[in-house]
Amino acid sequence: MYITKKTPVIDNGTDKLARWLAGRVPMHYRFQRRDAEVNQVLPAIGETWDLNVLVANPGGDQQAFAEARFNSTIYIKTNDGLIDGTYTVVGYTVNNNGTITVNVNGTTSAGGGGGYLISNDLTDWRLSVRLTAAGRQQVFNYTTTTGFIDVDVRGGLYDLLSDDNDYDYTGINAKDNNAFEQYTIEVREEYSGFTGSWVNLHENNPYITRASLNDGAQYDSNLFDYVPDVDQLGKFLTNFDRPTWFVGYPFDLSFIWPEALDTGDMFRILTESGNTDQDKLTPLPNAINRLRLQQNYSGSEIVVKLGIDNSSAKGQFAPDNYVLGSYVAGSTKDVADADVTLPITVDVEDRCFTNPIYLCWLNELGGWDYWLFEGGQAYAINSSNAKEYERAIFDLSESEGRAFTVNKQAAEVVKLGADNLTENQANGISGIFSSPRIYEMEQDGTRKVVTIDTGTESYKNTRGLRNRHKVEFNIVRQPKYR
Repeated sequence: MYITKKTPVIDNGTDKLARWLAGRVPMHYRFQRRDAEVNQVLPAIGETWDLNVLVANPGGDQQAFAEARFNSTIYIKTNDGLIDGTYTVVGYTVNNNGTITVNVNGTTSAGGGGGYLISNDLTDWRLSVRLTAAGRQQVFNYTTTTGFIDVDVRGGLYDLLSDDNDYDYTGINAKDNNAFEQYTIEVREEYSGFTGSWVNLHENNPYITRASLNDGAQYDSNLFDYVPDVDQLGKFLTNFDRPTWFVGYPFDLSFIWPEALDTGDMFRILTESGNTDQDKLTPLPNAINRLRLQQNYSGSEIVVKLGIDNSSAKGQFAPDNYVLGSYVAGSTKDVADADVTLPITVDVEDRCFTNPIYLCWLNELGGWDYWLFEGGQAYAINSSNAKEYERAIFDLSESEGRAFTVNKQAAEVVKLGADNLTENQANGISGIFSSPRIYEMEQDGTRKVVTIDTGTESYKNTRGLRNRHKVEFNIVRQPKYR
């Protein structure tokens, strides 16, 4: 069995950079069954042509392999494409060099190059795939007569994740336990009389995340661009180029802890008008972390980035000339060599809000985005009969009707809008339309799930102002039963 594709894990020798995968899109592994290697296709003689075959069966018994395939059906595919299909074995010769010349019915115009052979005589042949994650083990079996097997492992893993937001917004940062899970994938071949050994497909096991991607990243459904390493800085998991922090309301930025760093502190860099501050973060390796902005910064914008501050990390992550522990409050010293993430500018809205409704939603990168909607909002009630029945009528003249309602449900619908937006802000807010989980949040962090009233979305409407936009949609609050 040969692996022709490892699902979007990018193999850079160690798999360090490329093990974080988007779990809401197909996660395909592709395998190619090869019972024997075709070294050469010899020129046709009469009504048959010969294959020079290197046997790949476990016992290496060429004679037994040849005898078992006499008068049997085999599937052949050669690299040059000259032979591709199902044929019958009409003869064979066992050679002294560990190969077999297999005589197959049919003719071909010329000799061909290498390829592979599949015999349908291997009774109950199957490929077993074993997934292990979070203490749970699952085995799936697949079969093929033409060589290729595509396995989408997403279905066996995604239920281990949760779309819940259970962050309490009290610490500087925390591990998002719902956002990811590391898994092991192993395969083996089995058929009547033979069971192979399990083979782990990855030297370093990958992670499945809640991301749905793609945002145009370099490596499709892999979060490559968001994982820091020696040669690149990571990015925060937000759909906003410039997120907005509405002071007084919960807000955080999600990021992937660099896999090359398994020790050492990180520190946060907050910059405004040349001033800086720092906060030490507790190391949470090989995890998606959430960084909370605290309520003691002012101004119209801040710049957030993460850096390392521990000499034990030197050589594992940063270049040799990076700065250690020299970043102090009020300093403007350049510590670019110690950076872990690219800087992101966060706009700050610190004022009184009129009729605020604050929403938090899971974005396509697996992080959380936020926006505060204020001003005039339209409220409505969507009601429906939760349960009703028809009563039998015995005296039509005295009947009040047949339909009776047992109970009703009513859900409050709120029309929200945000205008005078930049294109980046409109693009960021529009991510809520495809989010699987949306919360309405209060200032103290309490939250309730809401949904989008499908069909009410309006995206990037202009208001007569150049390069300014307006977004509108309805949210549906949880129904009440009566």
